[in-house]
Amino acid sequence: MARSAADTRQRIAEAAYDLFWRQGFVRASLDDIAARDVTPVVSRQADLLRDELELLDELAARLDPTDARALAGAPRALARRAIRCWLTDAHPPGQAAVERVLAVARGEVEACEVDGGRRVARRAMRLVLSGEGTDAAAPPAGDRTGAPG
Repeated sequence: MARSAADTRQRIAEAAYDLFWRQGFVRASLDDIAARDVTPVVSRQADLLRDELELLDELAARLDPTDARALAGAPRALARRAIRCWLTDAHPPGQAAVERVLAVARGEVEACEVDGGRRVARRAMRLVLSGEGTDAAAPPAGDRTGAPG
């Protein structure tokens, strides 16, 4: 049974109202528990986390996602971030796909399937991406993240 545009708009409005109400309820509950306004605390934490994410992005960009040895020896968070950047096309890969690529880098498996009909294989300690939508097996020179543009 097809829904009309009006039904769809009504459902979206109801969902937005419900989300608004829940956010207000959670914030008020946290304020009560903390015995103070938690907004400044959450805002400061968001700023700190943003700085840490920028640092992780910078460090991960230095890691060659096609170098199996480098990935296997890197801290897991950096290795995962480098792989996620390398494999991101229209959408980032799922966590399971990233973990499968890490297993390839560590030599636990020879190759794996990743999102979008693509495959990552290890050859001479290099990871090679092949399949649908892949123009190259490695990121272009100077762009170790594989991020677009």
